Amino acid sequence: MRCSRSIGGSVVLALAFVAGCAGKDPSPADADRELAAEWGDDEENADRLAGMLGDASKDELARAQAARSLGLIATGAGQAPALIKALSDPSPIVRHDAAETLGIHKVAEASGALEQMLAGDARDPVVDPRRAAAKALGGIRNRASVGPLVAALSDRDPGVARLAADSLRAITGQDFGMDRQAWAKWAAEHP
Repeated sequence: MRCSRSIGGSVVLALAFVAGCAGKDPSPADADRELAAEWGDDEENADRLAGMLGDASKDELARAQAARSLGLIATGAGQAPALIKALSDPSPIVRHDAAETLGIHKVAEASGALEQMLAGDARDPVVDPRRAAAKALGGIRNRASVGPLVAALSDRDPGVARLAADSLRAITGQDFGMDRQAWAKWAAEHP
């Protein structure tokens, strides 16, 4: 752990930095988190990051950092299978960060899994992964996602509903705000 390292906005890295600078040896989890962050600086590490993301023995914050780092490198989209699999990770942090990375890279083959995650209102009480799924679908801009996004306008979480409306605007070029009926009517008229 280097005490002179610049820490950007990552809470995970900040915690690892503080732990390392307090004179303690970093824990294996701290070391994994820092390694995942460092690997995000080099496209050649995409396979390593995907391996860390899929390694259930790794700390959830290290797996989440691996997903975020894949979002920073151009070759991260090549790791779509690992990112899509991470959408069903037990950790909501990992699911969230994998969804965001899939949206950043506009991975069209992730649309179905993201739509399922978005619809998981009853199965997934944690809203952050659903919010990330709604946003990612707008980044991917798959026309087939309009129906699930219209349904998400009724999500119990206003953040999910707002992000679904934003994604609908991005996909369709239309703007009906949060009016679910207007969106449903438009979708029916433009299959």
